[in-house]
Amino acid sequence: MIYRYLDALQQIGANPDNIALAPLSQLTSRDASWLFLRAPTDLEKAEQADLATLCQASETAQTLYQLVQDFLHMVHHREGERLDEWLEQALASHIPEVQRFVRSIHKDKAAVLAGLTLTYSNGVGDRKSKQVEAH
Repeated sequence: MIYRYLDALQQIGANPDNIALAPLSQLTSRDASWLFLRAPTDLEKAEQADLATLCQASETAQTLYQLVQDFLHMVHHREGERLDEWLEQALASHIPEVQRFVRSIHKDKAAVLAGLTLTYSNGVGDRKSKQVEAH
């Protein structure tokens, strides 16, 4: 979705009336995805400027950024009790890719909720952290 959005912005950016969007022409979809997935405090000044330009250029981009950051916050802070509220907001966004993500969460909601609330896991990362603690 971000790739398609940036491609459209690049086409618009070629128009002299939209010169403010020109900085986005150097931003790849991978770069934009990385900006959306990182904490704002971890971004360098130029990255913060790119992110701000991207979010100001589109209400959809701003909504997507907020949803991504909110979901990551739930994951990092184990706030599974907020999942239903987030799912409602995500559905209300009317962003097709986000709605597909919501549908995939609903297919295994119990596991997602457990991952957002429980402090243990049977995943590989959990085993690695236990191995480090043992040494």
